[in-house]
Amino acid sequence: MINPDDEELLYLQEQDQQRGQGMLRRRRTGMEGHVVKRGRSSWHGTALIMEAVMLLLFVTISLGVVVSLLAYSHSLGETANQGAYAAALASTGARNGAEAFSADPTGMEETTYYQVEEASFTETSEYLSGAYVVNCQVEPEKRKGGVLYRATITVSRYNAPVYTLRTAKYVSERGPGHGV
Repeated sequence: MINPDDEELLYLQEQDQQRGQGMLRRRRTGMEGHVVKRGRSSWHGTALIMEAVMLLLFVTISLGVVVSLLAYSHSLGETANQGAYAAALASTGARNGAEAFSADPTGMEETTYYQVEEASFTETSEYLSGAYVVNCQVEPEKRKGGVLYRATITVSRYNAPVYTLRTAKYVSERGPGHGV
């Protein structure tokens, strides 16, 4: 005589074979005839979706980091350019810069304004937005045999100092060429 559980198992196995699914197996748990169906699991599809989500998350975070690094490097480049322009203006580019001070410490203008376009300086008569402001403060100090002129040349942009240069020149009372 055929056990009713075995008949059910045979019927289910035939059904599985017709549908193309995995085989049924009998699990021994102390209860004879307990049937557990072992078909295809959906774990593989879930794992693929999870991997795709993790990959998307990683790529998004990586792009965010790269974009923030590029923005930071651009900011550093702008700061470096401002410093280079300011140093050039303070030393040789401005009409009231260090080179002009060295030639004639008594005839210095106090403030001049410059626009920078494509790494060239254009003097303007008034302050324009983004202009470099070159301010030269000259302090004469009477010494034995002449005058020591000390100059502080400050280049600022947007009301913030970008570069400061301090220099001095001694002018003898006996005239040019006699100074120390």
